[in-house]
Amino acid sequence: MKLYSQHIFPHLEAIATSGLKSKRKRLLSFAFGNVLEIGTGAGQNFQFLNSNITSYTALDPSPTFISKALKHSKKLHKHKAINLIQGNAENLSFKTNSFDTVICFLVLCTVFDIIESIKQIKRVLKPDGKLLLFEHVLATNAKVSKWQHFLNPLWSQIGCGCNLTRNTLSLINNEGFNSFDVSCYQSSSMGFPITSQVIEGIARN
Repeated sequence: MKLYSQHIFPHLEAIATSGLKSKRKRLLSFAFGNVLEIGTGAGQNFQFLNSNITSYTALDPSPTFISKALKHSKKLHKHKAINLIQGNAENLSFKTNSFDTVICFLVLCTVFDIIESIKQIKRVLKPDGKLLLFEHVLATNAKVSKWQHFLNPLWSQIGCGCNLTRNTLSLINNEGFNSFDVSCYQSSSMGFPITSQVIEGIARN
């Protein structure tokens, strides 16, 4: 599994998310100030950094993805503007109220403890700071959700911890974010029906 997670899955993940550039660009357009990206992966969001961003910290638990993200940032000539850190969402080392924006793009499905991760994100966000979200979630269609629950154990193994059955928006709401401008819809860019229901938008601290 170590060979798979470090050398095969990163390539599969890049291929699976290659059709999401327009969604990345749209979401990143709302980023401003001091920005933290949770689960930066291979750095696919880096090309969409805008002039309203003061600093950009990119966090990922995988040394393989950190290495890939560094190479990508150098290719874009943005490596001096991006602070890459290996770490996980459940144990953020940053001070309270450190960031104006936190970005979660297809990452809350994979964190080990989603509730603690959301608590940590809320803690490091400044008052009225933005949590930018693009996440696949548990389907509202009963037939699809039944398949999600059935396939989730196998899918989690293939996807290195990715879960099909998380009701992410409700969990964020339970942690006391003040306002939401979040859409829930079916995305043809996400491939399989079991991953096609997504949430996209902004939760304010």
